[in-house]
This record gives sequence, structure tokens and C-alpha cells, in this order.
Amino acid sequence: MILERIALSSFAEFRTPPEAEVARLAEELLERALDQANAFGGAVYLAAPEPPAMAKERVDGELPRELLELVWNGSEALRLATAGEVGEQLLIPLRHQLGPIGVLQVVFEHGRSVGNETLAALLPLIERFAAAHERARLGAMLERERRARLDAETVLRETTSMLVKHQQVGRMGDFRYNTRTRQSFASLECYKLFGLDPTLAVVDFEVWAEKIIPEDRQRTVDELTTSVANLLPMNFEYRVVLDGQIRRLQCMGDVDRDHHGDLYYYGVLTDVTERRETEAALRRQQSELENALRLASLGELAGSIIHEINQPLTAIAASAEASLRWLAHSPPELDEAREAAEGAVRDVHRVVAVMNGLRSLVRGSDLQRSRVRINDLLRDVLAMTRVELDRARIRTQGELEDVPEVDGDVTQLQQAIFNLIRNAIDVLKLVVGRERLLTLRSAVDGDGVRVSIVDVGDPISPAQQAKLFEPLFTTKVDGLGFGLTITRKIVLAHGGRIWAEPMQPFGMAVHLVLPRL
Repeated sequence: MILERIALSSFAEFRTPPEAEVARLAEELLERALDQANAFGGAVYLAAPEPPAMAKERVDGELPRELLELVWNGSEALRLATAGEVGEQLLIPLRHQLGPIGVLQVVFEHGRSVGNETLAALLPLIERFAAAHERARLGAMLERERRARLDAETVLRETTSMLVKHQQVGRMGDFRYNTRTRQSFASLECYKLFGLDPTLAVVDFEVWAEKIIPEDRQRTVDELTTSVANLLPMNFEYRVVLDGQIRRLQCMGDVDRDHHGDLYYYGVLTDVTERRETEAALRRQQSELENALRLASLGELAGSIIHEINQPLTAIAASAEASLRWLAHSPPELDEAREAAEGAVRDVHRVVAVMNGLRSLVRGSDLQRSRVRINDLLRDVLAMTRVELDRARIRTQGELEDVPEVDGDVTQLQQAIFNLIRNAIDVLKLVVGRERLLTLRSAVDGDGVRVSIVDVGDPISPAQQAKLFEPLFTTKVDGLGFGLTITRKIVLAHGGRIWAEPMQPFGMAVHLVLPRL
């Protein structure tokens, strides 16, 4: 193990010169030492982390590590006696102010005795080597520092350039505000946001405040004063006039608590004009969409109600015509005419109830609650849709259990069931190759009554099922996507719940549970 493999802490504290320079100095030292001492051969051992710059002449093998460490750690040369064909040797420590450098080995011819005068003659060479090594080390250190400084300056320039470009793209700038002098130091983009002279060293408070439009000025100054007085973060917006246009700026900053001396705020100023205009446009669109949704919902309800009131209107017309026929008899059949007229009155009341239910649902008014027999309600709605069911060749079946009454608004519950049945009819119309079957079920479900509308239509995806009760979602080509949404609203208004689940191998079941009396 040679000395250049030994990692000594005293030497590792500083970095070494380049390998080529160290090797050159070591070779020059060895050449002059051998010439000066008229020696047979020798070597230079340099310690890690020096590169292995060993220069040897006519020396076989390497010195033992223990021997090199002995010379390394000492301050005096070591004389070795004759060993075999090799004569005496001098092992001289190489040192400079920072510590050991290495070991110089000088080997003499066999039989030659080495005196102190030989060592004395070598000392000037060793001293010059140590000085040259130190200069090389310092030169390399300075070169590394110079390169590191250049690299740091390059990185700083690139970082500054990137920061400027990012601020330009984001229309933003950074600033520092001195709370005592009320002066701001800002980046170039900040000056651009206000239309200020970019050569200004600082921006006075009055100059900044004057740029704010009068409508926002006092409020902004008050918010700034409150933040500073309470050491709170800044977060406010104000408007300025730039190139004849009003721009909206957002100021965000916080206290520089690590700064010694005057209290500073550091922050960011951002032009949010386009963002706020986009947000305002989005709010307008949302408002327009909400209005459209309300109109579409009303249209969907109107369509549902039309189906529901067509039957009583037809019955009213038929009763009125029958009454007229009975009165036209000679003599008039008054009892039959009275009965037909009473039937017309009953149907008129039914139409009024339907319209009142529509008005209540749209306005969100209180429910007109009464005792409702769910099975009777299902049969009534089924009768209302009988013509459409027959036209679509849909067979219906009822699986109605003896269930308790519920507390609800008859008209609105009819509307909810009507929507579900009509939705099932639309689905079943598309069924080809198998029977079109619609099943109505009722059963007790805990403290409530469950109603199920089951069809055998084509299946829908889980993603579609998850959105089934959302506004505007529909699987129909000409649907508005409000029927099931309205139904859900009615059920929730009654304190109930509604959900859908796929059936096997085909179809969908929609369940709703209403609280029982």
C-alpha cells in the first residue's frame, strides 16, 4: 500500500492542484534531488487526495505503508541501512504550511555512506518544491473560485432573465415596501403595470396612491394601513389607468420578519384584468344557464302536466256534450244531464288540483299534504297513461302489497310517478325482439313505503346510471334531461329517497321510498 492511498484528515481539508502540475513538480524534484545527491535512484510518494504522481528511477517495489506513515507523521528524515544490493536510503518528509505533502525517497549505490551534508544539500530543493506546490495549490484554488464565480454569475443571469420573462408572461412584478419611509422597491414589470419611469430608484407612497383611480384610492389606502398596523398579510385589489384603459391589479404581500432594521413587506403585484373579466363573463353565463334551466324545467313540467290534464279535459268535454244531448231530448232528461254536469265539475276540480301542484313545485311553496293511498295513486297514474302504453304495445303488471298510507301531496306524487312511467315507456319503445313489460310494485320498507317502476329496456352504463338524476342528463335523442330531476325534487320534498339499479338480464328499476303515516 503506497502513501498516495492514505486518506489523512489534515491533508483532506484543502483541495489539491491539478494532476498534471503535481506530477511535473514531483518529477522535477526527483530529478534535481538525484542529481544533487549523486544518488542511484528514488521516488516521490504523494498522499491522497493528491493524484498518484509517483516518479521513480531504478527502484524496484514500494516502501511498506508503515514506514511511509512513520516518515509522514514525523518532521525529520529517516536513514535506512543497506539492504541486499541496494545501498543506504533517505526518506525525507515533504511538508508545507498546511501540513504534509508526501515523502521523498533517495536511494544510493551499494556501499556508499550518506552523511548530514547530503541531507542539507537536498533541503533547499525540498523547500522550493513545497513552495511551488503551495503556489500551484493556491493557483488552482483561485482558478476554481474564478470558475465558480463565473458559473454563479451565469446562473444568476439566466435566473434573472427567466424571472423577468416569467413576470412578463404573467403580467406581474415583485416589490418590497418600507413601512417607515413608505417607499417601494420594485421589479421592472411593476413599473410597467403603473406606467412609471423604469429608471426610478424607488416609488414614493404618494406616487403610487396617485395612480389608483379615485373610486378605489381611499379603500386601498385604508386596507394597506390596516395590514401594516396589525402586521397582517396584504391581499387586496384596485384599479389603475394604463394607456387609457382601466386595469385591475391584485396586491399580495407579507411581512419580512427576518429583515433587521426597518419593517418591510415583500409581495407580488399581478394584473388580473383579463381573469376578472373572464370570471364576470362566466358568472353571466351561469346566470343565463340558470334562467334557461328554470325555463326548460318549466317546459318539462308543462309537458308532463299536459299528459296528465288531457284525460280530465277530454272527460269534461264529453260530459258537457252528454249533458247537452240529455237536455236536447223532448222532454229533457234532467237527471242524466245533471249527472253529466257533475262529472264535468269533478274533472274541472281535478285539473285545478294539477295546476296548483305545478304552481307549488315551481314556486317551492308548501306541499298540500293529505293521506295518500299509494296503490290507488299508482292505478290512477297507470290509467292516465293507458292510451300511450297500448299504443307502444307495452304490457303492464302490478305487484302491489297491502301498504300503509303516506302523508303527501297527491298531485305532486302523481307527477313523480307519471314521470317515471313515461320515462319507462320511452325506454321500452326501443325494445326489439322481446316482450315490452312494465311492472309496478309497492311494498313496506322499514318505516316507509317503497314504490318500484321496473322496465325491461336495454341496459345503460354505470357512468350513465350515476348521472341519471342530474339536470340536463338524458339518454333520449329529444329529451331535455329534467324529468327524473323533477321527480327526485318531489321525492326529497316529501322526506323520501330515490335511486336506480340495473336488473338482470335487462332493464332498470327505479325505487322511491316515502315515509309512512
